Amino acid sequence: MSTKWTLRRVSLRDFAGFRGEQSFDFRNGVQVVHAPNHTGKTTLAMGILWGVAGVVPELPRLDRTSFRLTNRHAGRDATPRVTVELVAGDGRTLVIRRPYANGRRARSIVEVEIDGRTHHGDAAEAVIAAALGVRSASLEGTGIVLQDHRLRIVTRTADLNEVISDVLGLTTVARLVPALNDRKNEANRIARETATFLAGSDPVKRWLEKNEELEARYWALREKGVAAGFAEEALDDAAGLLRAEIEGHAAEIGAQAPDAKLPPARALRALTEALSELRARSEVVTRLAALEERASTLEARTTEIVARIHAWKALDRKIADGGVLDRSALEARRDAGALRLEENRRRRKEIHDQQGVVSAALGYLKAHDHAKDCPVCGGGIRRDALMAKLGETLGRKLRDELESLESSDREAEEARKGAEAGLEQLERLRSDVQDELARTTDRLEACCALGIGSAVPAALPANDDLVASAAAREKRIGSLSAVAAALRDAVAAARVEQETAREARRKEEERRFRPIEQRIARLRDDLCPVVDAASELELHGRRRDAARDRKEGLEELAAAAASLRDGLAAIRGALSEVEQARADEAIRSCREFSSRFFARVAENPDYTGLEIQTTVARDRLRYALRATSLSSPDLEDAAGHVLSEGDLSAAAMAFLVGLARSSSGGVGFLVIDDPAQGMDSTLRGNLARELAAIGETQQIVVLTHQRDFAKALENAGASRMDLGRWKGGRLEPGAEPSE
Repeated sequence: MSTKWTLRRVSLRDFAGFRGEQSFDFRNGVQVVHAPNHTGKTTLAMGILWGVAGVVPELPRLDRTSFRLTNRHAGRDATPRVTVELVAGDGRTLVIRRPYANGRRARSIVEVEIDGRTHHGDAAEAVIAAALGVRSASLEGTGIVLQDHRLRIVTRTADLNEVISDVLGLTTVARLVPALNDRKNEANRIARETATFLAGSDPVKRWLEKNEELEARYWALREKGVAAGFAEEALDDAAGLLRAEIEGHAAEIGAQAPDAKLPPARALRALTEALSELRARSEVVTRLAALEERASTLEARTTEIVARIHAWKALDRKIADGGVLDRSALEARRDAGALRLEENRRRRKEIHDQQGVVSAALGYLKAHDHAKDCPVCGGGIRRDALMAKLGETLGRKLRDELESLESSDREAEEARKGAEAGLEQLERLRSDVQDELARTTDRLEACCALGIGSAVPAALPANDDLVASAAAREKRIGSLSAVAAALRDAVAAARVEQETAREARRKEEERRFRPIEQRIARLRDDLCPVVDAASELELHGRRRDAARDRKEGLEELAAAAASLRDGLAAIRGALSEVEQARADEAIRSCREFSSRFFARVAENPDYTGLEIQTTVARDRLRYALRATSLSSPDLEDAAGHVLSEGDLSAAAMAFLVGLARSSSGGVGFLVIDDPAQGMDSTLRGNLARELAAIGETQQIVVLTHQRDFAKALENAGASRMDLGRWKGGRLEPGAEPSE
């Protein structure tokens, strides 16, 4: 491919670090874009890569699930897009417009203008591939060198595998090989475990042994059924015979046949329950139950009447022990006591009045010693005789009478309280008699309902006859004793009828129910086990056949797993071969250039070249960057072991530039992002010189934040572009940006 395309203009809109529209013009030769960090140098490199190849590299710092190339300052209305204008040596132009929509839709809406025609989607991708020679999902030959790839090699040479896979577009293949290996190991495990299981125990053998055991049991039960009287040929269909027998017995007892879907044991249980219901409805059983109920009721009534007899006798003793219970006499005694108390109260008042008069007269005489005449009647007073008489009256006569009244009060009060206690006792006895009459009446009415005795009329509220008359109480006890005797006779008669009914029931059992029960028991003990054994044998046969099918399935699974294991191993090996062939081709094409570039930049007296070793271990490709020596092969070693940071940075840059430059494709430019990090001033000068040499035949765009490196490139003949200040995702043109 002789036509080489170089960059003329790149426009970024709402893309990564740039908000709005930002355009950059480029010229042939070497051009250095100088800007401090955070001003969009890497965004510019990523934008050119996205426009040319539509690729987002596999960088560790990018979270593949959340990373977006959309500028965050632009917000929801952002329309991210990259436009790359390329020009060929013959003046033809190639314009690529590639929007960004989270990666997937972008490929279908890319637009390309070339030779006056516009192409879209897959047709546009085909035009880009034909013109530039870039490969799908690959950075090789795109002319882009990212600082992330260089830093990964410098800081951790073990990441060389991931860098090469990302640059060459082999990331999917590199990830697929271990996944296929895991699936192959899983298939191998399944095949091995299945084969071990089948070899260790035959899953069908156990079922065959169990089948022999069930068959022996079935024939033993069948012989027992024949011995019980079932026909040999009828037992060939034991389930049908059992169903016919059950239906026949159900018809014999006038019951509905059990559901045909019921298991044999359940059907026989249902038939037994129907027979029990028929027995319970039997006339003989019904009469026997009625007689038993009547006898129990008569015995209960007898117990109740005897209890009432005992209660009346206890009440009679209580009345006899109570003494005189004549209401009139008790009321008269109570009233006489109350009257006597009232008379004593009046007499005591009179005595108190007399005491007052006598005390007043005696006091007057004592106070008036000179008095000769009575102040009341005016008659003459015999003072000494009068005072003696008054003193005697106060001291003895009135006092004796008061003491007599107090004794009379106590006797009257005791008589009154005794009479009231007798009346209360009489009232309690009347209540007890009334209650017992009610209970007795209730029990006698219950006896009348059984046809024994006659009802007793309800007692009057004041039934003093039974309280006052022992003869009346004795008569009541006698009538109750007669009822109790009648009840005992009725109980004895009921027991006789019970025995007669029991005998009738026994005969009915022997004649009607027991033969059916025996036939049902015969079915349960001799025919039902044959049916169950036949069903179990049939079910086991199905399970045995299923086990045989499972064994065959396991054998097929083992074979399929082994086949899958071999197929996956073959696919894994083929993918590894493809990956190795692709890597070998790319490394071989850039080896000479990379070694020469490294030697001129590093100027290391011991190590004069580079080599990438590829090895395959368990179908996984491994890469190693080695430093070589023309002076002594013994010095050769892993680059990370023997090179300084600056030399290792030069080695990484040499390797990545070799992969990015296109010797046979149509890309005629190199865009290198911060290539001089980790290098001293001498190495930076050497790098500037080598890039200037390449720039004589190829367009070189160097993005750097190092002022002295930018100056070194200028001294080597590079043109310079300084980016302005950075604010809110926009570049502000103006003064030279500071470091």
